[in-house]
Amino acid sequence: GSQNAIVDVVFDEPGAYAAVNHDYAAIYTGAATVFVAGDPFGLNPVLVEKGIIEAPVPSYAYALGNPSDAIPPMGKNSIAHPAINIHGL
Repeated sequence: GSQNAIVDVVFDEPGAYAAVNHDYAAIYTGAATVFVAGDPFGLNPVLVEKGIIEAPVPSYAYALGNPSDAIPPMGKNSIAHPAINIHGL
């Protein structure tokens, strides 16, 4: 099956993107995920005003971190995540 896929993606534009993976070897299985790249919803000013972050950030990853313990190893063209294994948000 393909459910153990690791995807390393770079987005050129801010936005919300969806990825769907269907495992043709097993009926009714698959996975879906949503990526939010950059600040497509214009939350930077709101988060600064509310005191959640001190200054605007280029990506929500800087403010929220990555709560996952399952972060794939860095590849040749990978971009490092600014904050990993952040729990309890």
